[in-house]
Amino acid sequence: MISLPLAKWTGYLMLALAWERVYAIDINEIGSKVVKDLQDRYQNKAEGCGVNKELPAFECSGIIARITGHGNYDPWNPSPHSQESGGVSFLYWRSDIIPAKYGTEGNGYIFNALGKTEVDGKIHPNVLCYFPINAVTSVREGEGGCGGGDFSNDKNYVQSSPCQLQGIYTAEDWYKHVFEDNSGSIAYWCGFNLTDYRKYTPGNPQPVFYQGIRISSLMWNHRNNAAVKSFISVNNEMIIKTWEQNIPDRLPIQAFFYWGADGRTYAMHDQELFYKKTKSFVPVIHVNVPSVDVSAPTPPVATFTYQPADQNVKP
Repeated sequence: MISLPLAKWTGYLMLALAWERVYAIDINEIGSKVVKDLQDRYQNKAEGCGVNKELPAFECSGIIARITGHGNYDPWNPSPHSQESGGVSFLYWRSDIIPAKYGTEGNGYIFNALGKTEVDGKIHPNVLCYFPINAVTSVREGEGGCGGGDFSNDKNYVQSSPCQLQGIYTAEDWYKHVFEDNSGSIAYWCGFNLTDYRKYTPGNPQPVFYQGIRISSLMWNHRNNAAVKSFISVNNEMIIKTWEQNIPDRLPIQAFFYWGADGRTYAMHDQELFYKKTKSFVPVIHVNVPSVDVSAPTPPVATFTYQPADQNVKP
């Protein structure tokens, strides 16, 4: 056995500890930075993104969130339905949109701002369309479920076909089509087509997406209307083109999130699974989405919180 003087052992130990301090990940600092970024994007009410604001607002503002629950496949993989339809459903939270949950599940993940994805070396998810109220994609045609749907006897799906095809380009057009003319009937819910929005193709993706955002304010201003009141708490839906399976390290996942006890358990599980697959730490964030109170003077706002006790991975 090699014997070294105590002073040398002490020196080696201090060097090792210093090395660990240099390379250790400060997960609390990461979590705090992620929360600040989420809050900043949530509060950002940009009409468009890019140098000349020519890109839709979701490129730099708002929160794109996927509800996953706890299935029998990796949560970042498109579901069997999404593989068949060609589209993956997300929520879009922003401070000028009435916040809403979806279903009974209480967890999922959040994408980073899409405008940053390629800079970070991740794939750039392709947004196909946006519905101000739940798309009900299971009965819709078209790529990702962005087309019209068989909601009634409208066999040609004209009433629920993409808004632009019906001459609907503004929030006021949409509100009139759905609520004033048709009492909120689901058969008339149309979505805004955003396909190939980065190629500046016809269809005005940037302005129509902002008009889609404005619909929430119109609904709040008419919240005492019986039809509006019935749907004011219903989530919106953003459809993103289905990506390939088993590429967690290439997806721009910024956070796993939850509300409720079960959601916390599943979010912590997903965080650990993601770390095992990618060796990357992604924080678990608590999201509070308050219920809508139509008697309140203003709509509720969502909040985002990082808590060290929620982290199941401590690199």
